[in-house]
Amino acid sequence: MVVDAERTPLLINAVMQAQSLTTVIKLKDNTMKKTYMVGIMLAFCSGVISKTVLDELGIDGVPAAYAEVAGMSWYDLRSDYDFKKAVKYIVERCDVDGDDIDC
Repeated sequence: MVVDAERTPLLINAVMQAQSLTTVIKLKDNTMKKTYMVGIMLAFCSGVISKTVLDELGIDGVPAAYAEVAGMSWYDLRSDYDFKKAVKYIVERCDVDGDDIDC
C-alpha cells in the first residue's frame, strides 16, 4: 500500500484518536465492572447482617414448613404413587392462584 506523504500525519492522528478512544472505553468498562461488584457485595453483606439481626431478635423471617399427609412425612410422600399422581395432575391441568386451585 502506497501512502501519500501529505496524508501520513492525518492517518497517524486518526490512529492515535482511535487508540485513545479504545482506552477510554476500556477504562469506563472497568469502572462499571467495579461499581457492579461493589453493589453486589454491598447487597450480600446487607442481607447477611439483616439476617443476623433478625435471628438475634428472635424474629423468624421464613417459618419452617412441615409436610405431612395421612401421617406420611415429606420423605414418605416422595415415593408415594398416589401423591405423585395427584401433584402431576394439578401441575399439568390446573391453575393455582394463591390458596385457590381451579381445574
